[in-house]
Amino acid sequence: MSRRIVAGLLTFLMLISATAAIVDLSVGTVSADSSGDYTYLPINGGTAVEITGYTGSAGAVTIPSSLNNSPVTSIGVNAFYHWGTITSISIPNTVTNIADSAFSICTGLQSVSIPNSVTKMGDEVFYYCSSLTSVTFPDSIASIGNYTFYHCTSLSTVTLGNAVTSIGTGAFYGCSALTSINIPNSVTIIGNGAFYDCHSLVSISIPGAVTIGDGLFQSCTALTTVTIGDNLTSIGADMFYNTALTGFVIPASVTSIGDSAFYYCVHLTSIIVPNKVTFIGNSSFSYCVNLTAITLGKAVNSIGNYAFSDCYALTSITFTGKVAPTYVGAEWIYYTSENITGHAYADSNFPTSGNDFNELTMGSYLSATPVIPGAPTGLVATGGAGYVLLSWSAPSDSGNPAFTQYDVYRGTSSGTYGSPIGNVAAGTLIYNDTMATPGTPYFYEVKAVNTVGSSLASNEVTGTATSGPQAPSAPQNLAATNGNNSVVLTWSAPANAGNPAFTSYNIYRGASADSIGATPIGSVAAGTLTYNDTTAVNGNTYVYVVKAVNSIGPSAASNTAQGNPTSTPNNNGTSSNNNDALYAGIGIVVVIIILIGLYMYMRSRKKKP
Repeated sequence: MSRRIVAGLLTFLMLISATAAIVDLSVGTVSADSSGDYTYLPINGGTAVEITGYTGSAGAVTIPSSLNNSPVTSIGVNAFYHWGTITSISIPNTVTNIADSAFSICTGLQSVSIPNSVTKMGDEVFYYCSSLTSVTFPDSIASIGNYTFYHCTSLSTVTLGNAVTSIGTGAFYGCSALTSINIPNSVTIIGNGAFYDCHSLVSISIPGAVTIGDGLFQSCTALTTVTIGDNLTSIGADMFYNTALTGFVIPASVTSIGDSAFYYCVHLTSIIVPNKVTFIGNSSFSYCVNLTAITLGKAVNSIGNYAFSDCYALTSITFTGKVAPTYVGAEWIYYTSENITGHAYADSNFPTSGNDFNELTMGSYLSATPVIPGAPTGLVATGGAGYVLLSWSAPSDSGNPAFTQYDVYRGTSSGTYGSPIGNVAAGTLIYNDTMATPGTPYFYEVKAVNTVGSSLASNEVTGTATSGPQAPSAPQNLAATNGNNSVVLTWSAPANAGNPAFTSYNIYRGASADSIGATPIGSVAAGTLTYNDTTAVNGNTYVYVVKAVNSIGPSAASNTAQGNPTSTPNNNGTSSNNNDALYAGIGIVVVIIILIGLYMYMRSRKKKP
């Protein structure tokens, strides 16, 4: 073999070896890039990045708005999974997507700032974040995913944006500290078990047209009051299973009541099933041990097994229909009072008084022709800060049977009304419309409702909610950049400017999140979104918050941001990782040295005789 061929082969082999030092030739290996405390992947054709992991140890985490000069637009699946040392997270307003389980099992996470740039959130985002206490969703988010706050046992305050249309399955499952939540009119779907096992939930109002899944409030053992808009068509299975309901008005639009819907509602004393209901499921009212009377609407055609079993105090079942149900399940009144009797109209096809209807002894006939109640009177509307309070007097004629609820209607023009915006029980003569938009005049009327139908309308009144004085909401996206004996803070304006609009920001500092002082270290005007803390000393750790201030007072605090001033400033994790360039440079030098050595070897060989 000629020297020239040997030299060529040697050169080729050395080039391959040198190249392998620069390029990872392993098959099937894809690894994320890294920068500071984050790993990430390019997305959208390399125009943006998605954070895939976190390697830091900070308690307060401010996610950077860019990595290696590319904007961070997505928080990836499991990006901060099981990171127990994180206490707060600030998400930059470049992020539009938060993927499944992004912050799941962050057991130390207490607060999170979600900017209005976020339009999409996956499932289980805050799954088992057991220290999280409050969350506010911006209006940009339309869906709360499945199991979003599963077993967030410290979560007591949740504010949903006005654009939310769906709440996923088990979204607040096991949130045992949640006492109340405001469901906006925009919500149309609430998934199965969305509030299952929320032991501290006391009351809830669900307005608007909504489809509700099974087990919605199952085991909410403190839940006493539920109001649902008059568009619901089904009471799902296990919906109120083991709750503390003291009374409930089933919306007139409901057509079916699912299995075990009111199972073990031990505080219910009476209930009226409205006229559109045709189906009552198995064990629907089982173990309602204080239920004394139930009235069934005229369309009920099927009553399931054990429907009223173990209702020890039940003495009266009233059938308002002229045609008896065609199906009555086994043991439907098992273990009820020996004195229980049924009541129907004389011209119905029920058995006559003293005879049995599926083991129910029929008692006295219902009185003559049923009639609707009279109209409520004296309706008055009083506008306040963010609400319109209505009050009225009861109708002079209660109807036959007596009415059980009032439906409240609202419109934007006189005489034009859709479905009721809410309802209250017959003994209640006020309704507070907290969904009224300040400054918009509304028209209102009220109707009394029994199983026959709705009364004529009350007098019509107008009411307008006022803006009212209020503090601004918290500034957003606070971030800290370290300098030499200084820390530069930046943030975004609050979503709500308050009334009157805020005029300044106060800046607060402490050695830790728990030691932030009550006296601000500085203040800037409302139009300024940055502050340079020149009193910071190199080598120390500082934790900052910012509050917006109007004449009412300061807002809630922003997210926290940590500063560590140093004589070699950095940008807190957003600097580029230059290891790749270093390795590439070393590889090139190695190749050059090899080529020079080979060239010298071949020259020395040529000089030999």
